[in-house]
Amino acid sequence: DGSGVSSVTVTAAIESGTGTLTSNTEITDANGYATFTNLKITGTTTYTLRFTVPGSTDKVVSNSIYLSPTISSHPSPVSQ
Repeated sequence: DGSGVSSVTVTAAIESGTGTLTSNTEITDANGYATFTNLKITGTTTYTLRFTVPGSTDKVVSNSIYLSPTISSHPSPVSQ
């Protein structure tokens, strides 16, 4: 009927790309939505993420996500 299911565990994983993914498990809310508020990928490359639920062979794969290196806004002092 298209309505969401609450209290389902959704797990995110790296589908393509290399690195580490943390805070990758959330529980769906009353409307069936899982909100990953602290999801973190360590590494710099292009990724796709896979989302799954226990007991199902179905998966959802994200569009490509590109992470570039962080550039400090506070450069290190240069000795002269």
